[in-house]
Amino acid sequence: MGVIFKNENTTGDMIEILKELQSYLPYTMVNGMKVFTNQLCAGDQLSVERAVHSIHSVSNGYMPEDRLEGFRMQLGDWHTRVKILEKRSFILSQQMGKFIRDLALQFGEQLLDCEKD
Repeated sequence: MGVIFKNENTTGDMIEILKELQSYLPYTMVNGMKVFTNQLCAGDQLSVERAVHSIHSVSNGYMPEDRLEGFRMQLGDWHTRVKILEKRSFILSQQMGKFIRDLALQFGEQLLDCEKD
């Protein structure tokens, strides 16, 4: 696989890019037709939007390869995901900290009760 000299700003060229990428997707033959195994294809929001639009524009094709089947488009905004994970980790650590403090207080009270007996 090398550089694909196409312009992803045009639907025609985007279809050609997807056809080139589709040639690398795994498939099985069922009744003489290719059945593609869906593969994740990630990109920035604009690229994913163009790919989805291009796939929809050929969705009435006769064969699976004409319909550009086998792609599972997903946004690949890595930085946003990292920020979300950082925030979730922070919230979880706060919740766990409160849980541990409450547990320690409860356990401490039980210890004091045991010492009185």
